[in-house]
Amino acid sequence: SAHCGACGRACPTMMACQMGACVVACPAGQRACDGVCRAVATDRNHCGSCGTVCPTGLSCLEGACALVCPTGQTNCGGRCVDTTTSTEHCGGCERPCATGGRCEAGVCRGAPCGPTDTPTGRCDGNAIARCVGASVEREYCLTGQTCSATPGAAPVCAAPADAFRVAGRITFQTRLVTASGVGPWQMDPAVGVPVTVIDAADRVLAQGLTDTTGGYALAYGSPANAMVRVRLVLSRTDGPYNFTVRAYEMGTHSFTTAPFAATATATQNMAVTQEASSGAFAIFTVLKRAFEFIQPMITARPAALYVNWQRARATGSTTSSSYFSGTSSSIFLNGSSADPDEFDASVIAHEFGHYFQRWYSRTSNPGGAHDGTPTDPNLAYGEGNATFLGSLFNSSPYYIDAGNTRIRILVNIQSLPNSRSYVGDPELALNQTLGEWLVAGSQYALYLAGADRTVQLRRATNVMTDYLRRTPPRDRGEIGVDLVDYLDGYLCVNAGADRATIMSYVVTSRRFPYDFGYATVCR
Repeated sequence: SAHCGACGRACPTMMACQMGACVVACPAGQRACDGVCRAVATDRNHCGSCGTVCPTGLSCLEGACALVCPTGQTNCGGRCVDTTTSTEHCGGCERPCATGGRCEAGVCRGAPCGPTDTPTGRCDGNAIARCVGASVEREYCLTGQTCSATPGAAPVCAAPADAFRVAGRITFQTRLVTASGVGPWQMDPAVGVPVTVIDAADRVLAQGLTDTTGGYALAYGSPANAMVRVRLVLSRTDGPYNFTVRAYEMGTHSFTTAPFAATATATQNMAVTQEASSGAFAIFTVLKRAFEFIQPMITARPAALYVNWQRARATGSTTSSSYFSGTSSSIFLNGSSADPDEFDASVIAHEFGHYFQRWYSRTSNPGGAHDGTPTDPNLAYGEGNATFLGSLFNSSPYYIDAGNTRIRILVNIQSLPNSRSYVGDPELALNQTLGEWLVAGSQYALYLAGADRTVQLRRATNVMTDYLRRTPPRDRGEIGVDLVDYLDGYLCVNAGADRATIMSYVVTSRRFPYDFGYATVCR
């Protein structure tokens, strides 16, 4: 930063030099908004992204506007209440005390005893009502329990053993985007989606996951004929997963059936249409697959990922395109009618590639617009590597970005053209400008170099998660991570494996002048 863009031009404090210009350098977890670093995960005026202001009464929680109640209070129907004293929510949401009663320590007291009230108690709905002195104490059963009594015995709260069951199938409307074009709308099963049974107070009575057909079957306890609902929430934080699909400030995408009576058996199917935001399920499907793919590539629990998408809403970026924010670990997917990305698996997987880079590898990607033409080597590597990773997650060499009815971008990184956007210049230096497709194609060629894909994936993983993260960084070519560093690392950590592929594909076919000078940085 002492010579930014010119000799002796030093950047001020709290600024760094990027591509010859001084820019605000924000600490981890913050983002530059109008030249000021903001914690977009918690800032009410810049929640999730610069300029997103939370409505009055809402706080910014993990980059989304939400009602956050003070310690000792509970969110009951959008209001913060003290369930130890509230007569409407005594001991829990939607647990009212009888007329004339009061709530003390979460128990209803004070209402006068009636002719049917005794010290032993009786069932009053889903609560036990006892006559203590001259007043009634009303204690509600816990979620999933019901009050029951037998003659001569005191009433008890207990959860019926699998008293009620509900089953069904969840499908969503989607369309396949392939090299042949944009396919017709079709209904696909929603696989691995969390499904819950909830009561009128939104208490969870049972929970599970949909199977490979989109089916589910849950057993739950509830008072007979009480009104319950089935709810789907597009968030997984169990096992190898840690992601949430959100509708920006509206919170996590969820889908709920109409209320139905708790009976011995019930069927509740759900078919989510495109107009009802089925795109959130398409996003969920790609993310689930990507997290499963990277599980053997990482050693720790995956970092949280938040994906923001809303039907007919642009991302708000300068180009209204989809992007990943490393400061908030969030993907913002374009939902505008001009270029919706929710059904473009390649675009979603590409942005997930940036998530992988952020937490498990390293890039020097300056960000900004890119269209595949030769550009800054750091930008080319960051975008090309994300495309390569996306192709692995989707098990396809095609990068496809579709509009409403036709394909906008179609590139097969396994079979690139020979025009300038896809090749280097053998007469120029290693730090020459180059296209992101050349990077993606080179990495994919190395992935295909051996018959054992597990071995080839391990070799690529060794470079991304080990070599590129070493301190201090090994660097040749352009300062920062570029294709040269990836090739150096590949040969270094894999004992020179696939050298012939680098020569035949990168140097000969793609005409990039890689010099095999990796020995100077293998340490």
